[in-house]
Amino acid sequence: MYLLIAIVFIAELIITFTVVRFLWATDKKVCKLNEQLLASRSSIMEELRKFRKNIHVLEKWVNCVINYVEKKKEEYILKFIKTILIYALIFIIEIQFSKRKNLQKIVKGGKALLKGLLA
Repeated sequence: MYLLIAIVFIAELIITFTVVRFLWATDKKVCKLNEQLLASRSSIMEELRKFRKNIHVLEKWVNCVINYVEKKKEEYILKFIKTILIYALIFIIEIQFSKRKNLQKIVKGGKALLKGLLA
């Protein structure tokens, strides 16, 4: 019985030492990474500032592109409206011209009829 308890106790000690050793090694690695991070912190901050500046430049550029596209959109809408109006006026004038032609034909036919009746 005592042997079983001793074996379990030794196994627990082995597991505990393994976990402690793993935690100690991990702590050393974390401290080493922390030192490297603190050493490179200034360069990281500078790169982040540059990145932020580049983001602002990109934002300005995108806004300029959006403004340009909106201006062109307005120009094309105005051109489209002008074109529609011109074609509508041409269509109206053509209809009126064809009505005048028909009216002239009717008047000429009426004159010929009157001449025929009066002659």
